[in-house]
Amino acid sequence: PRLPFRIARVLRETKADIVRTYGWGAWLEGVIAARIAGVRCRIHSEHGFVVEELAAVPWRRRLAQRFAAAMTTRIVAVSTAIEAALLARGIPAGKVTTIVNGVDTERFRPGDPCGIREALGIPPGAFVLGSVARLDPIKDLGSVIRALPHLPGTRYLIVGEGPQEGELRALADELGVGERVSFLGTRSDIPEILRAFDLFLLPSLKEGTSNTLLEAMATGLPIVATAVGGTPELITDGTDGLLIPPRAPEKIVEIVHRARKEPEVFQALGKAARRSAETRFSLERMVASYEALYMEASAAP
Repeated sequence: PRLPFRIARVLRETKADIVRTYGWGAWLEGVIAARIAGVRCRIHSEHGFVVEELAAVPWRRRLAQRFAAAMTTRIVAVSTAIEAALLARGIPAGKVTTIVNGVDTERFRPGDPCGIREALGIPPGAFVLGSVARLDPIKDLGSVIRALPHLPGTRYLIVGEGPQEGELRALADELGVGERVSFLGTRSDIPEILRAFDLFLLPSLKEGTSNTLLEAMATGLPIVATAVGGTPELITDGTDGLLIPPRAPEKIVEIVHRARKEPEVFQALGKAARRSAETRFSLERMVASYEALYMEASAAP
C-alpha cells in the first residue's frame, strides 16, 4: 500500500512530466502514484502475454484494469492483437493506440557465420535451428525439441533463461537429442549468435510483437513462426517468412527438410525479411510514433 506514495515522492523530486508504465504489475500502482504526484500525462504499455492469460482473465483483474485505465491518459498496444485483447477487457477504445516495436538494423544485420559457429562448437555441415526466447511454456520451445528426432544432422541453439529450462533439458534427454540441443543462457552477443542460425524459430502459443523476431528479420534469417498474436502483423506468410499453427512439430520437420533441399528459396525469404525490417520496422519509425503520442497526450486536458 505504501509503494504508490514512495513512487509519488520520486516523481515530485524529479518533476516528471510523463509517467510510463509497462505491464499489468506496474500499471495500477504507477498511475495511482502519478495521480498523487500531480503528473497529468500517464501512459501505459502492454507488450505481451503470460501463460496464465491463455485462460480467461479473472474478473478482479478486469475490474482493476478498468479502474487503472480510467486514470490513464493513453494505452499503447504493440500489436492489433494486444489492442483487441484490451478492448475485450472493457478498456475504452479511444484510449488505446497501437505502436509496433522497431529494431536496430545497424546492430542486427547479416554477417559471416563461420567464426561464431566455430566458437559455439558447431560441427561443419550441421544445419542450425535457433530460438531467442524466455524459457517459458508460452514460448513452446518443446515443439522444436520434439521435431529433432526426425531431423538428423540438425542442431538447436536456445538463447535465454527461464523457469522451463529444466523441463526442456529433460525432454531433450528423454528424446535422445540432448547432445544436439545447446542451452546458451543469457548472452550479450545476440547479433553474432543470430548469424550462426540457418533457420530462426518462434513457436509461441501467444505473442505481442516479438523483439527477437524483429532482430532475426533484421539479420536476414529465414523465419518460421506460429501464426499467433501480433506475429502475422510482422511476417507475411511465404513472402518474408513462414507461418505455421501452434503445437505443430510435424510442420517444423517438414519445413526443415524443405529448407535443406531448397536453400535458395529460404535465402530469398531471409533477404525479404531484412527488407521488411528496414522499411517497416525501423527504430526511427517507432521513435517518431512515440514522440507524436507524447506530444498529443501531454496536450490533452
